[in-house]
Amino acid sequence: MIFDKSKALFEKACKIIPGGVNSPVRYFQPHPFFVESGNGGRIFTKEGNTLIDYCMGYGAVFLGHNNKDIALEVKNQID
Repeated sequence: MIFDKSKALFEKACKIIPGGVNSPVRYFQPHPFFVESGNGGRIFTKEGNTLIDYCMGYGAVFLGHNNKDIALEVKNQID
């Protein structure tokens, strides 16, 4: 996998975030990957790679990213 976009984003992030990341799980040499979006158990990098998200937000998103049923219920509660 090529992470050219993530390299540029990491260089920018290093200027404003200590260590350039807010999640040590994503960091690996030479730089971390950056996520564009998530759906279910998958995340999609800025480069368009699809990865399985084994961490799931350290358990905070154990029902998956972008769960439509949860989003609908939250919207109903807000309304």
